[in-house]
Parts: sequence; structure tokens; C-alpha cells
Amino acid sequence: MKKEGLDDKYKRYIFIILFSGFISNFIIESGMDIAILCFFIYLVNKYMSTTENIKEYSYYEYRDKEKFEKGKNLFAWGLYIYSVIRIITLIIKPVRTTVMLELLLLMLLYNLYENNLTKKYVIRKSEEQEKNKVVLIRNKVLVSSILVLYSVFTYYTFTSLNNIQANEDIKYLNNEYKIENRDDTRKIQIKLGSTYMMGEESKENAVYFDNFLIQGKSVIKDKILKSYFFISMIVMCLLCLAELYPKNKYIKSQVASLGIMLFIIFSMITFNFDIYTNELNLVRYFHDKIS
Repeated sequence: MKKEGLDDKYKRYIFIILFSGFISNFIIESGMDIAILCFFIYLVNKYMSTTENIKEYSYYEYRDKEKFEKGKNLFAWGLYIYSVIRIITLIIKPVRTTVMLELLLLMLLYNLYENNLTKKYVIRKSEEQEKNKVVLIRNKVLVSSILVLYSVFTYYTFTSLNNIQANEDIKYLNNEYKIENRDDTRKIQIKLGSTYMMGEESKENAVYFDNFLIQGKSVIKDKILKSYFFISMIVMCLLCLAELYPKNKYIKSQVASLGIMLFIIFSMITFNFDIYTNELNLVRYFHDKIS
């Protein structure tokens, strides 16, 4: 939708918010994220809680304009509450987060919500919008191929996860966990990407060996999950590209919208999934107690 230009007052407001975020980022780690959330509150107030500031709404023929506006305002209040709570948590515990991805996901959810309101309470939209056609899938063959491969990869991943507790020989991509029994002595090999550990049970390390095996399986499980979420993020990106190109502004794909949302969710999980601390602790434990 084409939005009306911002007047000087709002331009100054945006500049002050972003400049304050830049400066406060040197004082508090979450300074810029807090500024972005404040700017998001402004966008919600100006464009998402009302039909007054977006020109295309003036062309709508409503079945019930009051309920349409009430629905928009209800979702806007949810966004206000989320933003305020998020700002408070970032002030209490300043950390680097994926706020931009979170807000993008909320914008996509809002778009789906508004589409549902439009179906209920709008008879006719603008002439330009009426040309739009929504389809489930644009490129059926390519998207189907991607989804089949992704389904096979997902099955492989969760089969590997299920085998962690039952098996003593686990291999997933470039990660491996292997136990061998030789003359009543256990030998362990763990490969975590480029990190390789090999140890043999002895009188000196016997008291620590079982704990090392448990920690090793836990780290392997985390590595599998991290790899799965990262590759899922890449797959969803490819899925979106397959659906969005070649571009056609009048045909909207539901699979593309779903792919973007899943891409954001997998990205948030990937970037917030810390496995390196446990991996480092395992390596230290190996060198101190096992090797």
C-alpha cells in the first residue's frame, strides 16, 4: 500500500529515535533494539491501528467499516503490549537479540490477519488491488522437488535424534559419536565439525568416563538440532526464491508467505541456539579428565 509522506514533525521524531538508539548502543547493549521497538510503536500507531493514513483504504467499499477498524485496532493493541514488554525485558537484561526478525514476523502475521478482516468486512478494494490473484503455489514442480528433499532430510534428522539414546554409533553430516568395546575397555570417538576427540577408558579416567559419554551425546544432539535449523533456514530461503521469481506483482503465493515466515522462525532459532558453550566445556572436560 502506498502511504502518505511523513511530515516534518514525524521525520524529526524518527531521526531522534534512531539517533538516540545509536548513542545509547554505546551505553546499553540493547540500545538500538529498544529504539527500533519505539519506532515500531510509531508505525503501528500511524499505519496499522487506523485506516486514516493509507490512501488505498479510501477506495474500499465496506460491508462493515466499524468492525474492520475495530479488528485492526485490536491487533494493534497486541503489538503495543508486545513492544512495551520487549522494551522492559531489554532494559532489565540487555542482550543482542533478533528484534528485527521478530518484528518482521509480526508484520507478516498482521498482513495475514488484515487479509482475513478484508474477506469478512470489505466488499471491494481498489482497482489495482482487485487485479491481484492469490494462489497456493506458483512453481509447482520446483517447489514440490524442494519439499520432497526437505522431507527426506527432516526424516533423516529425526531418525538420528531418536537413535542417540539407543545407539552407540551416530553419524550426522560432519558430526560423529562412536563407541567401541575392546577387551572390556571402551574407546570413544567424537567428531564435532572440525573438532575431533578420541579417548580410551582406563583406571585413571574410569570415574569420569560415563559422564563424558553423557555430555558427548548431549552435545551431539545440540549439533544435530543446530544443523537442522540452519539448513531449514536455507531451504526456506530457496523455497521463497522459487516462488517469488520470475516476479509477477499480480500473483501472490501462499507458499511464499509461509516460506518467509518459516525462514524468519528458523533464523531466530538458529541465531539464538548457543551450542558453543557446551561444546567448549566438553573439549575442556576431555583434555582435563579423559585424555
